[in-house]
Amino acid sequence: MGRTRPLQLAGAVGEFADRLLARHPNWESYLAPYKPVSAGDATAEGSLWIEIPSPHDPTASLWAIVQPGEVLVGLGHRAAEALFVWQPAEADEIMNRALAFIDDIIAAEVVGAWERHRFLWRTWTTCQFRRAADVADDSRIVRVSAWPTPANTGRDAATS
Repeated sequence: MGRTRPLQLAGAVGEFADRLLARHPNWESYLAPYKPVSAGDATAEGSLWIEIPSPHDPTASLWAIVQPGEVLVGLGHRAAEALFVWQPAEADEIMNRALAFIDDIIAAEVVGAWERHRFLWRTWTTCQFRRAADVADDSRIVRVSAWPTPANTGRDAATS
């Protein structure tokens, strides 16, 4: 691709970073080596942490953990997560799907939909990724986390 890999990342982790930066060159400063969060953290050594703050919602940063053979994409803290896992033979296809998914999030085509659940006297909410068009008329949705807000659908809002 003609780029020097950021942070000297190897293998599939470096390839994913290269592809992400080819789409969003201004995001290089948001990439960092993953640092374990606890003694029992099983994240592979040499993994990548990505966190891009939302320009409109401080609770809806777009983040990802890239390890050899997988990428976990999330929106916000304790919110929606999506896992993309691949074997070596399918790495190209799955990486492209994960990158397209990230593009859909930054275009607000995919949002975190907070759904209220009830059981007897208890209520709680969970957040899952859903297509923005599918949550508009869903009465169970109590909040939507979007990166950026649905009104701003620029493909690279973090650079503005």
